[in-house]
Amino acid sequence: MIDKFLNVVRLLKFHKKRDKFALNFLKNYLSLKEYRKISRLVKQGKSSVKIKRMGYSFLISGRDLLPRVYSGKKLDKKINKIVEAKFYSEKYNQFSSNAWLVFPEFIGPSVIVEKRIKLLLALSLFTPNFKLNIVDDSGNIKPLVKFVNELGSVKAKTSKKTIKSSDLNVIKKNVRLGKFREIANRAGKKVKISNGDKLFLKRYVRDARKIKTYISEEILETLKKPDLIPLIKASARMELRKEVSSIDVERISRLKL
Repeated sequence: MIDKFLNVVRLLKFHKKRDKFALNFLKNYLSLKEYRKISRLVKQGKSSVKIKRMGYSFLISGRDLLPRVYSGKKLDKKINKIVEAKFYSEKYNQFSSNAWLVFPEFIGPSVIVEKRIKLLLALSLFTPNFKLNIVDDSGNIKPLVKFVNELGSVKAKTSKKTIKSSDLNVIKKNVRLGKFREIANRAGKKVKISNGDKLFLKRYVRDARKIKTYISEEILETLKKPDLIPLIKASARMELRKEVSSIDVERISRLKL
């Protein structure tokens, strides 16, 4: 009887400032019914909500706070599964709209190479069976391929030996910066990818690869190079789209492959 009475009394109280802050974030990821239930449990001291900072840069999301619900000292797996699903859905929607422009920026930010090389490596993540070969004598591309493989296994190579067995061979061109090269190198060394960004990108690539992308007969008839279809589909998949559009065809065309 005493416990029931105390629970009723606690429900009449206001939330503590710390709890109120955390619950405000949680409200974005639960139904009203689920939220009210957790809110009551927090007042009764049976549950708690903590905020986890994911460590995303502004290129991923402007807000990286993930609310975590605990029952006692243990994570509430059922509720957190719902929260995480909605949290990542929100982040995916934000990121996918800019993925074509933003994704290459994460690939070797300190390495100065043609933008199309970084775009091709980004695309290779979304068509993992496509055999891309970038002929490079400088050795600058190998670290980029290594990084891309850390996000998701790809079949990209940087060797003259694999030219015959590749689906696409690209020769890396030197970027001419003249007297600005030293300045660019110094600036590039300061750029680092956070662990939070890396974990997000790995998850994004993993989920994007599950998408079965469709290309219409109408678009197929316009293609001058059908062998580049995997890259065209990868462009759509990079933005989490199920259907290829003319934008994807134009993007690959501009790479002048």
